[in-house]
Amino acid sequence: MTFGSTLIDAQRQSLEMVTEVQDRVIKANKEMAHQVNGMVETLPLPEFKVPAVFDADFVGQAFDLTAEWLENSRKFAEEMVAIWMPPAPKAAAKK
Repeated sequence: MTFGSTLIDAQRQSLEMVTEVQDRVIKANKEMAHQVNGMVETLPLPEFKVPAVFDADFVGQAFDLTAEWLENSRKFAEEMVAIWMPPAPKAAAKK
């Protein structure tokens, strides 16, 4: 196992943990929304300043921009690795 694959495995485990936490947060919010359904109108809520016009595709645009950042970061990281780390030797063909 190489350093790179060990690092990727650790990052994948971290991503799995974050995803598990996100799933739990989604479940808790669904349960909470179900429990307070019908009560919300009776609760005093603070006044929020909401823009008069909200772009319906805001989330999609935000994730598109995130994808661009990720693509740029990947290219940068690949170039940095290519500069400073020699390629790993190719594994011998198994017979």
